[in-house]
Amino acid sequence: MQPVPGSRLPGLDRAILERDVRFRVPVSLWVLLGVFLFFLGLSFVLCLSPVDGTLSQAVRPSAGGTLNQAGPTAVSPGGAGLSRRGETIVAIPGGASLKDIALLLESRGIIKSAPAFIAYARLTRQDKRLEAGHYRLSANMSVPGIVRMLREGRVATMRFTIPEGFTAREIAGLLSSKGLADQGRFREMVTTLSPGDLLDPGSPSEARLLQLARVHGIDSPGLEGYLFPDTYEVEVGASERDIIRLMVKEFIRRVVPEYEASPMSTKVPLREVVILASLVEKEAKAEAERPVIAAIFYNRLRRGMALESCASVQYLLPRPKARLTLRDLKISSPYNTYLHTGLPPGPVANPGLASIRAALYPADVDYLFFVSNNDGTHTFSRTYASHIKAARRAKTK
Repeated sequence: MQPVPGSRLPGLDRAILERDVRFRVPVSLWVLLGVFLFFLGLSFVLCLSPVDGTLSQAVRPSAGGTLNQAGPTAVSPGGAGLSRRGETIVAIPGGASLKDIALLLESRGIIKSAPAFIAYARLTRQDKRLEAGHYRLSANMSVPGIVRMLREGRVATMRFTIPEGFTAREIAGLLSSKGLADQGRFREMVTTLSPGDLLDPGSPSEARLLQLARVHGIDSPGLEGYLFPDTYEVEVGASERDIIRLMVKEFIRRVVPEYEASPMSTKVPLREVVILASLVEKEAKAEAERPVIAAIFYNRLRRGMALESCASVQYLLPRPKARLTLRDLKISSPYNTYLHTGLPPGPVANPGLASIRAALYPADVDYLFFVSNNDGTHTFSRTYASHIKAARRAKTK
């Protein structure tokens, strides 16, 4: 029986209605419970790989990596040192979406769930802040660790050392052996590019370096001699051009100030200093002898004598020889200082700072000849007769 509007409810019906109201659960509480269960499930997925992904990696180097723009890919390292046990180098190109990145990592076995990766990145508001680059990742890393690495741009890097006196050909071979460069492409760029092709005039720091290169006459094609020997760290995936630019910039930073502070800067162009220093680098073994050998070359140049440097002939050979033959000394080339007077047309190696300084501050000696003692040292002579005697003595050792 329905109560008449405005009439009082019977006592029993009123008690039942009050009980129903008192035990009704608010909608907002159900929403909070749902959110809690969602995060609980998400946390379970994320914690399937409990190890945090903080690897010991250097920050992005100034060289910068040229990335594969075709789409996200995993790099198959071409040389030793790119990948480590249990790790994979993964390339994240510029413009890749969060979904692209998640699917790539899932396909490589780095993460277990692409949706969980996407959900975490969005819920923590990091989905728009992931950096492109090559990363060293592993399946033992957690999703928060991976996202943090991509957000901070902690790219995988590779360290290499260019020894003093290496030629561009030798540098290309070294970089190729580490999977960092294509030999042919590297050598072609060294032959055809100039500092002006590499340095950005829109960058204040690089514009200054470019100005120095032009002021001192080293902004012409051909970078042999300007690939400064040092230890470098570059992003995995850096191009040959990036690596060359890094070495040329270091040369200008380190060598030009030394040249400008030297009295030689008013007498000899920087390019000629580098050419002579490259000969010193290849001829000298003992540190103390570098300035003496530099002085001998200067003395012979002033007298119009051929330099007769074995280093200039070795530069023409496919690979260095322990001992040159008479046939080698007759190779027809402007680089052959046995056949032509003056300096060769370009550096025969990439000299280090010690040889550069020897060329800037040669010893005050009047020697004109030197011969190897076959033990890393040389005998120096003022006259040809003395030189011949020294050469004969060296042969008996």
